[in-house]
Amino acid sequence: MRILVTGSEGRIGRRVVRRLLERGYRVRGYDQRAGPAGGEGTYELVQGHLLEHEKLEQAVADADVVVHLAGQILFDDRQARHIVDTNLRATLEVLEAMAHSGHRWHRAVLASSGQVYPDSHALYSPVDEDHPLQPDTYYGYAKQTSEAAAWFYQRKWAIPTVCLRFTHVQEPAELIDPSSEWSGPRFFLNVRLAALRRSDPPSAEVEEAIRRIEAVAGEQEQLLLSRGPDGRPYEMTIAHPDDIASGILLAIERDEAVGQVYNLGPAGSFNFGEVIPYMAKHLGLPYVALDLPLRPYHYQTSIAKARAQLGYWPRYDAFAMIDEAIAQRRGESKRLQGE
Repeated sequence: MRILVTGSEGRIGRRVVRRLLERGYRVRGYDQRAGPAGGEGTYELVQGHLLEHEKLEQAVADADVVVHLAGQILFDDRQARHIVDTNLRATLEVLEAMAHSGHRWHRAVLASSGQVYPDSHALYSPVDEDHPLQPDTYYGYAKQTSEAAAWFYQRKWAIPTVCLRFTHVQEPAELIDPSSEWSGPRFFLNVRLAALRRSDPPSAEVEEAIRRIEAVAGEQEQLLLSRGPDGRPYEMTIAHPDDIASGILLAIERDEAVGQVYNLGPAGSFNFGEVIPYMAKHLGLPYVALDLPLRPYHYQTSIAKARAQLGYWPRYDAFAMIDEAIAQRRGESKRLQGE
């Protein structure tokens, strides 16, 4: 069986390709970036954009499964057209290529997102698959509409489909890296301050948050334990890419997954009140707890359905991810010292 993986060079795609090759599948990657993600094994990479129709049609032509991971996480309203093109329009191109390939499909696995709820501002927690879909970003809208398109193609073209709603996914090393696009402003005080100062135009709440952070900031970087106006620490879910890859393989191989939507994420939440002190201890950094006058987030993502129906069992919680990141950093430091 040949499996096409779009976004094969991404943090999840690389792992999916490797796992599939280990299981003996023939794998074709499709990505704008050069690879190869797969290394050894029956692997080929098609380098291209999903809006390159002929190239995509050729890549799809002899596949049995498509795992569609390609897309771009972006929340800038000023780039609405780009967000829709890279997430929704590209998905439609993949589905159209599958529909007109002329052969019978084993499976289409579509990567969606908790932003369809959105999980960060959900009506209840833990957030399950029955939560109303009411995205408040163009990215969430594009993912919601992509899901609707996938179900349409399943009905019209008999493409067996699974939709997977990923929670926030990061490499462990990103969690402790101030330069990380997501973790830097989330966990590091000076980086958060710089990000807030770039707000254009800043709201009264942002200006007050800047004032509170400036009162405790210094030259030395510190970790930030963000709390809401009521003093409750922020809480969210952050998944290890390995765990998401495990869920994708189950969606490919388990027939009961067809026609279903599943949340994929970690077993527990990333509670800032618990994890930031742990991170501070292991990084040797001080941390500051601040009540910020910004819209807080306090949520967990339910993976009960994936556990019950697919046997999905993630290995990593927040502490295990930090432990791995610290071990990687120490290993890299030893390697550099030995050179």
